Amino acid sequence: MIPFKKENKEAIEAFKGLSKGRPLMPSNFNNEKNIEKIKGVYIPFWLYDLDVSGTVNMNANVVTTWTRGRTHYTKTDTYNVNRGGSMKFNNIPVDASTRFENDIMNSIEPFNFQELIPYNHAYLSGFYAEKYDEEGEKFGTITVTETADGISIEVKASGLKPGQVGFHLHEKNSPEPTTDANGNLVVGGGLGGHWDPDNTQKHAGPDGDGHRGDLDALTINDDGSINQVVISAKIKYGDVKGRSFVIHANPDNYTDEPANGGSGAPDTRCRA
Repeated sequence: MIPFKKENKEAIEAFKGLSKGRPLMPSNFNNEKNIEKIKGVYIPFWLYDLDVSGTVNMNANVVTTWTRGRTHYTKTDTYNVNRGGSMKFNNIPVDASTRFENDIMNSIEPFNFQELIPYNHAYLSGFYAEKYDEEGEKFGTITVTETADGISIEVKASGLKPGQVGFHLHEKNSPEPTTDANGNLVVGGGLGGHWDPDNTQKHAGPDGDGHRGDLDALTINDDGSINQVVISAKIKYGDVKGRSFVIHANPDNYTDEPANGGSGAPDTRCRA
């Protein structure tokens, strides 16, 4: 969350200064009873990270014409042109409340994410707070079935980045971002780390002696879809409640190297 920097009293004074000397303003607009109702509102936003890439293949013609004497000449040179590129976008805000017009929400941007802090209920004192009522984009479903030895996890999704990606059970189930020790925004930080009830503090893959939340990597098809079943004997059906299955953006090498990247990097794609 980004805390308010101004108290209600300061906001009221700013409003009075803004509306002062405007002869066409409705008379009740500056009514003291109405002004006293001014109160700050915390608005929920979803934050998205995007990796975009594309390629273009085309034929280009260069046409040259000239005249020599009574003869007109036309020369056409044809070239095959290939271009490609990629871009990365971080922290794209999308308002998560239907009660406010999008134009109003856009008017309060951009946000200074350096001021983002972990959620603290104390900051809500004296303010209103909207609850999100717009869900984030749905990529698919994860269905968990109890088995004799543990659980079976069926993953069906689309719109993902093709290739092998990390897949884990995380310890929490909050969509809220957090900040690291340097104050940098961590998207998906509210999900916590890999579920590690034995406190191994080690990422060792599904067959290793590390986190119990470490699962087999997923393989996303070339069209961005997946329909895969993952089996785990380390996780029981009752362990799942209140936690999150996370599909990461990058491959999982089942180690802690590189730091914060061996398990598929912290850029989560979806949760369940």
